[in-house]
Amino acid sequence: MSHLTKEDIANLLEGSLSEFTQEQFETHLYSCDSCLETYMQQVHEKQGVLPILEDPHSFTDQIIAQVPVRSQKKKERHTTVLHYFLAAAATIFLMSSGVFHSIFAYTNQIDSHGAQSSQVTTSIIDKLFFYFDNISLKEER
Repeated sequence: MSHLTKEDIANLLEGSLSEFTQEQFETHLYSCDSCLETYMQQVHEKQGVLPILEDPHSFTDQIIAQVPVRSQKKKERHTTVLHYFLAAAATIFLMSSGVFHSIFAYTNQIDSHGAQSSQVTTSIIDKLFFYFDNISLKEER
């Protein structure tokens, strides 16, 4: 989208745009610093023209009352239960297909191989200590 003109911003401030066009302009303002700067300048210039809110708290309450309330908890419960059943079904499928058994067999194989390699490492370290002990004994004589 190209930059907003001053007339576009004035129409946005007056509220004379269609709902779709207003949403497009507002989305553009979120992503374009130049247009946002122009918008803020025009808001500052029209500060005397814009209506002054006598009680901003009641205005906020009126706006919030107009926003439809969604049943967010019901949707969250629905998705949680759905995810639980999907996970349970996947677990049962994997258990019955033997995937877990093969994974555990593979990890046991790795563990036993690791034990063998640690025995080799231990024997190398023991030989090095024996070698260094012999060197130190020879130096003392």
